[in-house]
Amino acid sequence: MNIPKKIGIGIASLALVGGLGFASSASAAGASAPARPPAEKVCARIDDINAHFAKVAERTAKMTEKLTAMRARAEEAGKTEAVARIDAKLAKVAERAAHAAQRLEKINTWAAEHCTDATT
Repeated sequence: MNIPKKIGIGIASLALVGGLGFASSASAAGASAPARPPAEKVCARIDDINAHFAKVAERTAKMTEKLTAMRARAEEAGKTEAVARIDAKLAKVAERAAHAAQRLEKINTWAAEHCTDATT
């Protein structure tokens, strides 16, 4: 190998190592957990949060009603594979509804402990 080629490879490897070091330090600096919003912001928006979860509950109820009707039609038609798929979707909708209800309860418990009438 000739000298200019060795120098070129050396410079390229240094640039690569330097770039990787910079990228890793930048990603490590940005890896901290996201900051939570201040209590005042959450307390000020608690009515919006409750309204959002009410809409989620409404959509979940509509989806459950629709899927239940679809399941009944599929069962009458003897489509066992469709019934199984609809049952899986119903289970997923029920799981999401339970998770949303759990989150709403957690948020309202937190708000009861941290929000006063002066901040809402």
